[in-house]
Amino acid sequence: MAICRQARIVSRPTSLFMTPRCIGILAGAGKGRCAWPRLLLLLLSFLAAMACSAMPDAGAAPTSAGTAESMAPTVALQPVTRKPLPPPPSLTPQTANALAEDAAQFISTLLQRAADASFHTPAWSKTVRDLNRSLELDPVGVDRYADAAWLLWSSGKYDEALDFYHRMIMANPQNPEAFFELGWYYDNTLKNDTEAVKWLERAEALGLKSPKRHLYGHVLTRLGRTNEALAFWRKVLADDPKDEVAQRSIDELTHPSSPPGAGTPATPAATVPSTAK
Repeated sequence: MAICRQARIVSRPTSLFMTPRCIGILAGAGKGRCAWPRLLLLLLSFLAAMACSAMPDAGAAPTSAGTAESMAPTVALQPVTRKPLPPPPSLTPQTANALAEDAAQFISTLLQRAADASFHTPAWSKTVRDLNRSLELDPVGVDRYADAAWLLWSSGKYDEALDFYHRMIMANPQNPEAFFELGWYYDNTLKNDTEAVKWLERAEALGLKSPKRHLYGHVLTRLGRTNEALAFWRKVLADDPKDEVAQRSIDELTHPSSPPGAGTPATPAATVPSTAK
C-alpha cells in the first residue's frame, strides 16, 4: 500500500510532493516507525522520475536541427577512377641502339673519371680496371688504351700492356695515333726497332702529323735503311719547309763525314697519359 501511494505521489506535480501532509504520510508519522529510509527511497524515486522526464519522447517531432539534418541532400560518394596511362612510344631499332650507345658512353665517361681520381694514388690496379671497364662500354679512342698500357708496362707487366695496344688498334683501325703508340712502345720500351718500324710505317701511311712522325725516320736510320730514311725526310720537309728536324736529318744522311748522330734529335718522348695531365 505504501509503494502504490509513493508511485502516485511521484507522478503528481512537485508542489503536491512538497506538502507537509505528503511528507508525513511517507515518513509514517504517528506509527512509531523510522522515517529516514522512506524519505531516502522517495528521494531516489523522484530523481529517477526527473531523469526520465528530461529524455525526449520517441514519438515527439524532431527538433529543428534534426529536421535540417534529415532534409539535407544526400551526396553519393563516387569511386575514384584513374585514367590508364598511355602506352610508351614504340622505339625503332635505330632509336633504341642510339639510346643504348648514349647510355654506354655516359657510364664510360664516369668510369674514366673514376680512373682519373685514382691515377695519382698507389691503387694503379683500380685505375687500370676502371679504364678497362670504360673501354668495354666505349671502345673507340686512343688515350684510355695508352694510359692503361703505360701504367702496366711501368709496373713491369709488359705482356698485359701489349694486349691493350693491340686492342687499341683493333678498335681504331684508321687512327694513326693508335699505330704510333704501339710503334713507340716497341721502340722506346722494348727496344725492338724491327717491330717498331712496321707500326710506324702504317701510322705514316694514315697521315700521322709531326713531330710524332719523326720517329719513323729515326728508326729507319738506325736500321740502316738510309735511302728510305732520306726519302721520308724529304717528304717531311716538303710538307713543312720550316721543319728543322727534317733538314738536319737530310744533312746527316747526305754528308756521311758528319759525326754519327750529330744533329739528330732524341726520340720523341712517350705520350703523357691523359689521366696525368
